[in-house]
Amino acid sequence: MAYRVDFKTHADQSCRYAEEFVNIYYDCMDKKRRSTLVWNGNAVSGQDALNEFYETLPSSEFQVHTLDCQPVH
Repeated sequence: MAYRVDFKTHADQSCRYAEEFVNIYYDCMDKKRRSTLVWNGNAVSGQDALNEFYETLPSSEFQVHTLDCQPVH
């Protein structure tokens, strides 16, 4: 029984961490686009180049409906 409780605890933690990661990741993708980007094998870096690249893309808004995660032993 202790193993089941321990596994459930780890599974619950994994789900919380996965959800937190997804929220941070897509928030950055939607709003905070500042980094080096590799798109189809071509690197785009520098604030001006990134701004120009992102301006050519349509706006986005991600909505996560499901996610799957498992604890790693």
